[in-house]
Amino acid sequence: EVIPPSIDSLTGVESKDVVISTETGVSVRLYKPQSVTSNEKVPLLVYFHGGGFVVETASSILFHSYLNVLSSKAKIIVVSV
Repeated sequence: EVIPPSIDSLTGVESKDVVISTETGVSVRLYKPQSVTSNEKVPLLVYFHGGGFVVETASSILFHSYLNVLSSKAKIIVVSV
C-alpha cells in the first residue's frame, strides 16, 4: 500500500516527494521533523528501502510509518530512495 506525503499527526514529521529523474521515474521521499528550523543544521540519513524497485517503494506505508518515527526521535532529515 502506498501513502501520499503528508504531515504525520503522531510525530509532526512532514514528508514530501521529489522527482530525481523524469526520464527514469526515480523519486525520493524527504522527511523533516517539525522541531527542525530552516536554518538549523542536522544530520541527513539516506535510507535505501531495498526490494530492487520490484517490491515496495519509498512511499510504501511500512517505510513511511517507520521513517516518520525515526526522523522525529533522532531529529534528522531522511531521504528515502
